[in-house]
Amino acid sequence: MAKKSDAQLLEDYRLQQKKLAEKIVRLENKQLIRIGKSAQHYSLTQWHETSLDNAFKFLKEQGEQQFKA
Repeated sequence: MAKKSDAQLLEDYRLQQKKLAEKIVRLENKQLIRIGKSAQHYSLTQWHETSLDNAFKFLKEQGEQQFKA
């Protein structure tokens, strides 16, 4: 099996990064839907923007910690 050149490796890494970014966007959208369903379930009609920002910050930190292990 031939070794890949630096340019090929770089292109592979860029493609992998693009796929991961797309996956993160999909997961964030799913999480927003879950938050909305929870709000509807508990009859909450308004979410404060800071609360949502804190929730996403927490979720992002948890996700990063999973990959560090």
